[in-house]
Amino acid sequence: MEGDLLDNKRKTSRKKSKPLGELKMSEILPAIHEGEELDLIKQRMQELNIYGDVEKSTRKNKRWKITVPIDGKKKTIFFGDPLRENFLIHKDEERRQRFLNRFKNAKNRDNPASGIYYSIRLLW
Repeated sequence: MEGDLLDNKRKTSRKKSKPLGELKMSEILPAIHEGEELDLIKQRMQELNIYGDVEKSTRKNKRWKITVPIDGKKKTIFFGDPLRENFLIHKDEERRQRFLNRFKNAKNRDNPASGIYYSIRLLW
C-alpha cells in the first residue's frame, strides 16, 4: 500500500512537456529578447531602405510579419521560423553562410512579396 502511494505521487508530480508548436519563443530561444531582435530588424530595414511596419507574427508557425506597400497596396508577409535561431540571435558567420547557400537558388529570393526575401535580408 505504501508503494502504491509513492507511485501515485511520482505520477502526479511529473510535468508533461509541451509539444514544440505550443512553446513560446522565449521558452525556446532565451538568448535574445523579442524587443532586441525587433530593434535589430528595424535597423536593418533602415540600412536596406525597406519601408514597412514589422511586428511579432500572429501566426504560430512564423516569427515576424511585415506590412509593405507592393503595387500600390499594403501587403502583409509572414517570415522567420519561431523554432529556429537566426543570425541576429546566434551571430555565427559559418551558420549564416550555410543558410545563404541553402537558399541561394530559392524561387522567390528576389521577390519582395515573399517571406524568404525578408528572411534573407532582415534575419540573415
